[in-house]
Amino acid sequence: MKGNLADSRMRSTAKRRGIEITSIFRPTRPSDFRDFDLILAMDKSNRADILEALDRRKQRDNLSLDADKKVKLMFSYCKKHDETEVPDPYYGGQKGGFEKVMVDHFTS
Repeated sequence: MKGNLADSRMRSTAKRRGIEITSIFRPTRPSDFRDFDLILAMDKSNRADILEALDRRKQRDNLSLDADKKVKLMFSYCKKHDETEVPDPYYGGQKGGFEKVMVDHFTS
C-alpha cells in the first residue's frame, strides 16, 4: 500500500545481514518514465502492472513511445541463478521464505 515500508519480516531478515531497507512503496509516476533509464520489476506480474499503468498514461502524459523498454525484470541481470523472477517469500514462512530469498538471491 502506498507509503508503507517493506514487509517487517524482510526488513528484519535484511537487518541481520547489515542491510537497512528504508524505502517505502509508491506507484510509478509518469515522470519515472522520463527521469529513470531503468525500472526494475520483481516478477512478470509486477512488470505487467507497470506496463499497464504506462499504457494508460502514455498519450495523456506525452511519454516516449518506447518507454516500455525501460521496464525490465530484476533477474534479467542476474548471472548467479537461472530463475527469471525474484521468488515470492510470503508463502514460505520466515525460514523458507524471507531467509531463503535473502541468502540465496541477495547476499554472497
